[in-house]
Amino acid sequence: MSANLPDVAITDFINDLHHQFRSQGNILKGSVREKTSVVGRTVQFPVQNQGIANQKALSDDVVPMNIDYDPITLTLQDWNAPEYTDIFSLNDVNWDDKMELVIACSEAIARRSDQLVIDVMESGATNTVGDYSTGYTWALFTAAFKTLRGNGAVGSDMFCAISASAEAQLLNVDQITNSDYVNRNVISGLNGLSGESIMGVTFNVLPDMTEGGLPLTGTQRDCYMYNRRAVGYASGKDLTVDVNYVPVKTSWLVNAMLKANAAVVDPRGLVEIRTLETA
Repeated sequence: MSANLPDVAITDFINDLHHQFRSQGNILKGSVREKTSVVGRTVQFPVQNQGIANQKALSDDVVPMNIDYDPITLTLQDWNAPEYTDIFSLNDVNWDDKMELVIACSEAIARRSDQLVIDVMESGATNTVGDYSTGYTWALFTAAFKTLRGNGAVGSDMFCAISASAEAQLLNVDQITNSDYVNRNVISGLNGLSGESIMGVTFNVLPDMTEGGLPLTGTQRDCYMYNRRAVGYASGKDLTVDVNYVPVKTSWLVNAMLKANAAVVDPRGLVEIRTLETA
């Protein structure tokens, strides 16, 4: 056997390419008001303020409540997630790199879609509970629920966006997992609290994201409870992926695109929950 044979050994690749674990995005899709196929750059979500009933004497004219309308305007943003794959390099691997890049680019845009919603909730929340001194406790959950109840925002389509740490903390809460408090197996699926509903509030657990994710400063994490109609999301171009050959680069260009943005439509229906993040 030649001692030099390893110098010319062929490198083989397992053709089942593993995508590094990450959020696949679009976790918050469906939990907020959505308007698609927008034509133009700006979008308005009309908001009707409440009226107050009044009395009148017999034969007097009625006095109108003069209800105000405050449209919330958002400006759409253009986002791209492009990547090249060289035509010569394609022959060096035994998987279809173009199709793998379609997945990676699509997930990058889907995560950006979530981040647009998170960013406006961070900047637009006026109701807060907690002071970052405890993890996500049952007391914080009920305090957030009470705030929305007091604002008249409790009803159908209630959601709570939480971190993995907050999920772990809530899984130690008897009011959620102990049969002395609940008459059914709350954690019935294989995905923890994601998709589970407690007191009509559906949980969405968001992984850490390079895009930012749920706001985290040191050990101070912000989570959010909200009514679906309190946050609006509009898109002029939903997630679209183009795959084109670029001769000048002798490469295929895979590009995922999105034209969208989000806005807090009614801050009365949104609560920021300030929690202590734990390892």
